[in-house]
Amino acid sequence: MLADGAWDVVTFQEQSADGMRAACFDPWADRLVKLVRERQPKARLYFQLTWGDPVYSPRISDDAGGLGNLGMTQTEMSAALVSNYTAQ
Repeated sequence: MLADGAWDVVTFQEQSADGMRAACFDPWADRLVKLVRERQPKARLYFQLTWGDPVYSPRISDDAGGLGNLGMTQTEMSAALVSNYTAQ
């Protein structure tokens, strides 16, 4: 798709399941940005922030009211997402 004409804007988005882990961005985000810059040098690049899971998600809370699979609250997940996206 990057070779299909000129693009004004290219967006990147990590899925919420991985976006709160910095290791999912580094070094992959830098490599992706480099690739896009090489093939679409005039395009503006944006990271589109994904959202955290809702409080009823099994990744956030379990049936007993404790923490779910991620081991973090919705607030913690959202804060981690914002931190990783703004660091890019």
